Order: sequence, then structure tokens, then C-alpha cells
Amino acid sequence: MIAQPQTLPRRFSTNTQTANTTPGSTATIVGAGVIFGSAFLCTKILVQELTVLQIVTARMFLGAAAVTAFMLLTGRLPKLTRGMLAGATVLALADALIPYLLISWGETRINSGEAAVLVSTTPLFTALFAQAIAREERVSPVKLGGLALGFAGVVVLASGSGGALVATPSAGAAAVVCAAVLYAAAAVYARRLLRRTDASTLNVAKLAIGVLLVVPFAFTIDGAPAGGALDARGIIAVLWLGMVSTGLARVAYFRAVAVAGSVRASLVTYIVPVSGVTLGVIVLGEPLQARSAAGFALVIAGIALVMYGSAMRSGLARLALRARHAAAPPAAVARQGR
Repeated sequence: MIAQPQTLPRRFSTNTQTANTTPGSTATIVGAGVIFGSAFLCTKILVQELTVLQIVTARMFLGAAAVTAFMLLTGRLPKLTRGMLAGATVLALADALIPYLLISWGETRINSGEAAVLVSTTPLFTALFAQAIAREERVSPVKLGGLALGFAGVVVLASGSGGALVATPSAGAAAVVCAAVLYAAAAVYARRLLRRTDASTLNVAKLAIGVLLVVPFAFTIDGAPAGGALDARGIIAVLWLGMVSTGLARVAYFRAVAVAGSVRASLVTYIVPVSGVTLGVIVLGEPLQARSAAGFALVIAGIALVMYGSAMRSGLARLALRARHAAAPPAAVARQGR
């Protein structure tokens, strides 16, 4: 009897998400990642000319204006309701105001490339919050290994050249890691809000409330920016940071999710640190130290295991099973096909 191809066990089957992988969708994913990564370069430029509060105020105001203008141009009006104000206020604090302050302050003490990689640990913390709070997914041993690997990278990046957490580098790194923790908590919380609220409208409300919260402190503590405080490079940086990185990049990301699927769109996470490090080295001449490179590698490897470890394990199991069948004697294969 002719042996029939054997069906793989059910536990090795894959559940892939249908997605339209086109050059346009790929360009959208890459573009969104580069834009998100460029935020750290812009912040590094601006901390030399503006205070942290002034940067955050400008970033949130310009971001809200850009998203609102985009919605108006596409024929959609922000539908703000009283019911979303509480949730938008929480997001304004946890997803915008406090993280922006922490990142801007942190970049007065660490390189923009290092800040970009530290923020890319957000998915690691998201997995922890999703398991501990939302309980939306099981954290497998593979994911736990990825979390441990990612945290090892964070420790390497936050440590001094001697391996101990010294004051100057660890203070800035710790601030950026705290921002990543807040981003992760906000992502789990926002998922609930998005079940009943449009994403663009929620983003506008979040940024607008953030502006209202930060403006009184900015003017009380720092006063209005002095005329001519920014040179041409600073003006370009603040416009790009606010309107593009903070505002329109979010629109590009959601377009990537809609066109390419959430799995492929998550590649933005990998592009952000690469973009941040590359721009920091090229534009600002920041050094790429061996310690930083090792930390980058550990963080990226940890994120890869958390996001794709289970799929990789299933794929390896499938290959091993096929290899065993290919090496089996013909008589044994024929018996299995009966």
C-alpha cells in the first residue's frame, strides 16, 4: 500500500493570522518604527535647549493638534463623551504625561539610543501585567525565559562599566524603565477602553487632558519659553517630536495593525531600538559601547522569545517530527500510512 503523508499532531498545528503582506504594509511598519525611534533623537536635541516640562507640553499640544487635524481631514470628528473622561485622564498620566517627563529627564543623563532600547522593554512588562492583572494570556516557560533574558539586558544597560549600578547612568536608565512600566500598564488598561471608544478619539482626549494638566506646572515652574530659545534644528525637532512622533505615528501604527495584522505590526518593537541607536550614532555622534551592544542584544532576544517563542518552539517540533519520519525505514512508514 502506498504510504500517505502523515498529518502532524494537533499540538504542532499553527494558528496564523491572515494578513495582507504587501510592499505598502511593510513600508508602513518600517516607517512607524523609524518614527517612534526618532522621538528619542528629537528629545535628546531638545533637552539641550528647553526644560523637561516645556518639551512635554509642546509634545502633547502638537500631538493633539496633529491627530485632530488628521481626523478632520479624513472626515471624522472626535466624539468626546463624559464617560471617557476618567479613562482618558488615567491614560493622560500613565501613557503620556508621566512617561514623557521620565524619558525627557532620563535623556539628560543617558544616550538617546540607550533610552530607545530601554523603552522597547515595554512588551516584557505588558506580558507581566496581562498575566497578573488582566489574565488574558498564559505565561509559558518560554515566555518566562524571554522575560528573564530581557530583564538581564535591562540590568546590563543600567549598570556601570564595573558591573555595579552606579549613580549617574542608572538614574537616567531607571527613569526610562519606569516609563516603560507605565506604558505597559496603560496598554493593558487602554485595551478595555478601546472596546467602547474609537482609538483616535481616545488619543486626542488623552493628549488634550495631558496638556491641561501640565501647562499650569510648566508656566509656574519654568515660565513661558524665551523668544528665540530654539534654533532651526530645535524647531524641526519639536515639530517632528510633537506632530509626527507623538501624533501621526500612532495613526501609522494602527494602519499597520489593520493592513498587516497585529503579529507583523509588532515588528515595530524591533525597529524602534535599531532606529534610536542608529540615529543617535549618526546624528549626535553617540558612542556604541560593548556593554550597550550586549544589553541591546539581550533585550531584543528577550522580546523575541516573549512574542514568538511559542511559535518558534512549535516550528522546531514540526521540523524534528518530519526529520524522524524521513529517517524512518520505508517499512515503518508504510505501516504508519495504512
